[in-house]
Amino acid sequence: MNQLRLLPTMVEFADRQSWEQEFDRFYDAELGKTFGNVMKALGSLSEFPRELLGRINSAKERRDYLAPRFFREHDLDFITKPGRTKMIAECEDSIDLFELLDRQLEDFLAPQRERFGITREWVDMHVAMMENEAQERSKTHD
Repeated sequence: MNQLRLLPTMVEFADRQSWEQEFDRFYDAELGKTFGNVMKALGSLSEFPRELLGRINSAKERRDYLAPRFFREHDLDFITKPGRTKMIAECEDSIDLFELLDRQLEDFLAPQRERFGITREWVDMHVAMMENEAQERSKTHD
């Protein structure tokens, strides 16, 4: 039975530096996977809720539509103000879908994450750091 254990745990390593190196290696390897491969990996975990996996798959289908086909399918809509309004509404619906899924994933993953010492405060701090870095970068490109 596969357990929901994606990250290497510190107890498996002699010291924190060894664990951090393995964690970074694992993280880089996971980022290199296609979203489809991530879905397969999640599907193999017995503890991962099937309903949530289905919602992730629906969001993936929506993302796949938005990335290559959205503007092609709305080429004439883009010409008129009502058409652009329709496009904006469709994008806003997609944002709502992705935000809802993000909250549902967070609700499910928070206890898993916290088992590894990754608290909400830690996440918030690192998100704030990334946002600050992004804002600083955008200033240099203005």
